[in-house]
Amino acid sequence: MATENPDPILTTVVTPSVAAELLSIGLTRLGVLARDGWITPLPDGNYKLIDLVQGYLRSRLNAGQDERAARDRRLGELAIAERSLALSERRAALMNLQAAMEHCSQLLRPLFKKLIGDVPRRAYPRDQQKQQQLMKLFEEIRDEYEAEEQREVARIKATARKGI
Repeated sequence: MATENPDPILTTVVTPSVAAELLSIGLTRLGVLARDGWITPLPDGNYKLIDLVQGYLRSRLNAGQDERAARDRRLGELAIAERSLALSERRAALMNLQAAMEHCSQLLRPLFKKLIGDVPRRAYPRDQQKQQQLMKLFEEIRDEYEAEEQREVARIKATARKGI
């Protein structure tokens, strides 16, 4: 039975300076890779070429994965920031809408009340019973209007709280 000779590349040993030159890195970086466990020096401080290359490749793959993970985290943070900004803008718009509704209500309520109050007297100048019936009808309309206004304000507030 013949003994196979291992491929010389599998048994080649290189010095730290040759290892650094092969990998196009400095001796300091080579020491960091050894310290971090990516490559293992032999007891005499030299490196087996196969272990050197494989360890360096593993370190680069790991670095690429770390960079991708960091990039993905940053993209996620940016997406959250964009959604937060859009939500803040939406809340501001809803708050502006609510303030505009309140302003319009303050302006229109007295005018509405005055116009409604005059209608029964003008429509039935001599019939107080019909004036009272019409006034009651207008009061129901006013009450329904105010109730609807309150529901709309509550809906806007609820929407702003939900962040929609």
